Amino acid sequence: MKVIKIILFTIATLFTIYIITFFLLGYKIPQEDKHPEWPEFPKHSNPKIVVEEIKNFELKYGSKYRIPEPKTETDEYSFTDYYKENVINIKSVDFAVTKNEFILGSQFQLNLGGGNSFGGGKGYPTEFESKGIEYFQITISNEKTFFKFKRSFLKYSRLSNFYQYNNLDDQNDTLFFRYFNKDYKAYIKH
Repeated sequence: MKVIKIILFTIATLFTIYIITFFLLGYKIPQEDKHPEWPEFPKHSNPKIVVEEIKNFELKYGSKYRIPEPKTETDEYSFTDYYKENVINIKSVDFAVTKNEFILGSQFQLNLGGGNSFGGGKGYPTEFESKGIEYFQITISNEKTFFKFKRSFLKYSRLSNFYQYNNLDDQNDTLFFRYFNKDYKAYIKH
């Protein structure tokens, strides 16, 4: 009887360590879509606000609004360097984890670049990569509209792919912004 208790205790302990390890590696409990009524961008929830893509933005507004050159570590579509200071009227408001993908990393990095090094570097972590739905809000004056992006990564907010060209002074202003390589404007219908 004592042996059975020890075996059960050992199994319970190992199972608990197993579960704790999953959460320490970044596992998140999957959720349902928190806002199923919110459409995917560029569609949005508020009919009082218009969001539309601008074709030929450079020709129409290029002299007034310019995209800053990306800093050396970013690609041309990521505005990570600027969004914290720049994106005022667009906010990431929530995230629903719908899937966890286990990434088996390596703490050992092989250097095949012609050098003599066979190891070192920081390698890649073993972790769970949480994917899901990121939720956003655009605010113009006292009006708000909401939308979402499916197939998002919890670790990397899509907010870093937005760039806001202008600041709004009143409710009659038009918000000009970029998402990846497309330009948009948003304004309140009158």
